[in-house]
Amino acid sequence: MTQAEVEVEKEALISDANPENVELLNHLITARGKQELVSQQFNELMRSKAIIKWVKEGGSNTSFFHTSMKIRKEHNNITELEDENGNLVITEEDNTFLDAIPSATKIKEVVFGIDASSSPGLDGFPGSFYRFGWSIIGQDLINALQYCWRCRFIPRACKCIDKTSSEYVADSVKLEIETMNSLKTFPKVVGLKKVYEDEKHVCIVMEYCRGGDLHTRVNKQRFTESNTKILFKKLMKVIMLCHDSGIVHRDIKPENIFLTTKDECPDIKLEDFGFATYIRPGEELHDTSGTRYYMAPEIIVKRKPSYNQAVDVWSAGVVLYVLLSGTLPFVGENNMATLKLVRDSELQFNPPHLWDNISPSAKDLVTRILCKDPAKRLTAAQVLNHSWMKTK
Repeated sequence: MTQAEVEVEKEALISDANPENVELLNHLITARGKQELVSQQFNELMRSKAIIKWVKEGGSNTSFFHTSMKIRKEHNNITELEDENGNLVITEEDNTFLDAIPSATKIKEVVFGIDASSSPGLDGFPGSFYRFGWSIIGQDLINALQYCWRCRFIPRACKCIDKTSSEYVADSVKLEIETMNSLKTFPKVVGLKKVYEDEKHVCIVMEYCRGGDLHTRVNKQRFTESNTKILFKKLMKVIMLCHDSGIVHRDIKPENIFLTTKDECPDIKLEDFGFATYIRPGEELHDTSGTRYYMAPEIIVKRKPSYNQAVDVWSAGVVLYVLLSGTLPFVGENNMATLKLVRDSELQFNPPHLWDNISPSAKDLVTRILCKDPAKRLTAAQVLNHSWMKTK
């Protein structure tokens, strides 16, 4: 930006010294054109940088904004929207305050109240950044803050994809977004809220699930067989809905199953459709996708794999095994050893003491799901009709 301005000033001095020289005048016009282009690019860069950084660091940004509004409103006691355990701490009095969506004027007042030189702003920049660039980023900032205010919390479930990474595949990201959009009416799929994109990132902002992911919960507590049945039934229902819609997820695992609350037996939502794809009746897929511990054996073959929706049922069966025992069914010394066990070894209920109190019916279901032959493996609908799933 500075270089372009210096170039204009230089050409202007030369042209002023030779006002009748048309060629020098054209040089000045060209320099000014370049300056305007650089200025536009700089403005767009600032705008994109602010939006992306705001989305990636939204939690602290919204906390800062609420705190700033609190300081400016007498008798308001909001300090944080959640405590350290993620529980809501908003009172009825706070709700009354939050019902009044802040105006664009109020937001600008708060933002311009940031110290010009030192205080970090909504996305880590000093106050001078906002004063200088308000005409560029102001409306986006207003929209984002009003959205979070209406939601009562920041949509912190944000998946940021690095477009400069060697693993970035534009078509795959596009398919993931399309898939989530097609499933947005499904209550047990994490909702897609917004997609932001600049030259380096794609940020997918999703519904925030307060209970965290199932993997973290399993590591902290052991589910009873009764609660496992409730959770697993919910999982199989959403898998069946995906299959009925012609979608195969291909990466069912506890890390991609989110809990809506911190209750003992919460509702669930399926997330991360990065490996998901569309599949027609009778069609087979041939690329290798999934996570090794949860990958179906028909994917792990020496020749080109050939598989269908049954891979999701297998992965769900591994999740069921983990919920009932707290352990994985196939674990090798390394990645290759694990994949070989998944492909070749027989299912065993080990260690035995972890399965002593599990009902025969539950074990039967696990066995029927973790069947090596996908043609003999239960479908999602058949799993839901199994006797264990129907008992209370």
